[in-house]
Amino acid sequence: MKKTRILLACLLCMLVCSCNNSRQYKVECNVAGLDDGTVVQLVPMSHDNEAPIAQATVNGGKFTFEGEIGDSLPLPVCVNLMVKDAIGIETFMLDKGTISIEGKALKGQANQDGVDSYYWEVTVNGSR
Repeated sequence: MKKTRILLACLLCMLVCSCNNSRQYKVECNVAGLDDGTVVQLVPMSHDNEAPIAQATVNGGKFTFEGEIGDSLPLPVCVNLMVKDAIGIETFMLDKGTISIEGKALKGQANQDGVDSYYWEVTVNGSR
C-alpha cells in the first residue's frame, strides 16, 4: 500500500512538471507616440530576414502580442519590436509567461526613400 502511494505521488509530480512545458507568451504594451492603426511586429533577431512571430495593431497606445513560441526557436529568444515597414527597433528577450512593455516611441524623420523611423524609449518587465 505504501509503495502504491509513493508511485502515485511520483506520477502526480511528473504530470505537474510536464504541464509546465508551455511555450505560451503574452506581451502587453502601452507605448505613447504610436498612432492608432499602426501595425507593430515581433521579429526574431538574426542575420536572416526572419518572418514576424506576431503582429498587432495599436489602439490608444496599447497593443498585445499573444501566442506560442514555435519549437524551432530557443527559449528565451531575442526579438525585435518594430513598426512594420519602418526603421528602428527595441530588442528584448521573449520568454514564456507575461511581459510588460511601457514607454514611448518617438517618430523621427523619414529617410531619403520615405521610410519612417522610430526611436524607442521603453522599459521591459516580467517573465524571467
